[in-house]
Amino acid sequence: MTSTSATEAFDAAERTMWSGRSEAYAGSFARLCAHPVRALLDAAGIAAGTRVLDVGTGTGTAALAALARGARVSAVDADAGMVADDKGRRENQVSAVAKLPNSRIVITA
Repeated sequence: MTSTSATEAFDAAERTMWSGRSEAYAGSFARLCAHPVRALLDAAGIAAGTRVLDVGTGTGTAALAALARGARVSAVDADAGMVADDKGRRENQVSAVAKLPNSRIVITA
């Protein structure tokens, strides 16, 4: 198990690395990451009514694709700039959070 200090250090490094870089991300890495989205959603069986939680959504590419399929999507990213650029993202439960709570996540089929 990872220690809290190591987890916090990783979190701080990630936040520093991505802070203020949403435009550069959207114009480069986001496009690269968009290519497997259809296959990812197909493999996960995402369809109308499916509930999706996208943590670390970035610019919301996968979350918006799931929404287009009729899924019920909640998506979050630590950097507000990643999700603030598009009105559709803000209107569809794609938002920035400072920190996710330490929670147990139970996945049921």
